[in-house]
Amino acid sequence: GMIGTNGTVIGNRVTPNLNTTPESYQLHQAFADMVEAGCEYMIMEVSSQGIKMHRTDGLFFDYGLFTNISPDHIGPDEHADFAEYLYYKSRLMTMCKVGLVNRGDEHYEGIVKDASCVAEEAGDVKADFVARNIRYVAEDSFVGTEFDVKGQFEMDVRLGIPGLFNVDNALAAVSLCSFLGLDRERIGHGLEHIRVDGRMEIV
Repeated sequence: GMIGTNGTVIGNRVTPNLNTTPESYQLHQAFADMVEAGCEYMIMEVSSQGIKMHRTDGLFFDYGLFTNISPDHIGPDEHADFAEYLYYKSRLMTMCKVGLVNRGDEHYEGIVKDASCVAEEAGDVKADFVARNIRYVAEDSFVGTEFDVKGQFEMDVRLGIPGLFNVDNALAAVSLCSFLGLDRERIGHGLEHIRVDGRMEIV
């Protein structure tokens, strides 16, 4: 199952969401539906606004992933300033057993300073998981990147969407999959053939 900007996904059924992180009663209904449908895993976008507005109160995740933060989502209907935004973004690290955090982000220390989880690190040469030899690829039917994962888990990745920020996202996904015990072939196939509606689609 999956909950996020592109909707709530349960098997092949997709329901649109008004918010990236729906209201708490909607979340728990979705969780119940996922269990009923036999889902083994649930992946969810936990927005800083969702945390601020108590939509995620009482939830505790096996794994929390943080890739980056920049000065957006600031305004009268979002966060008062960047300090507030960073604070609520960092709360995810108090809501999970294991945190996977991009050590290369300039706000890394602010994200992990109150962490109550076992914080793993992904993203630079001091980290447990590192992306090396990043290469852009442009072919007739494939536009994306290739890179090597080094460190605690090693594999070669061919990623079906371009952009350095997507390398960060893919490295986080590989790191998480290594904890779940998924094999390299399965991880590699998923990343090479990844398609997200409205995101970096080939036209």
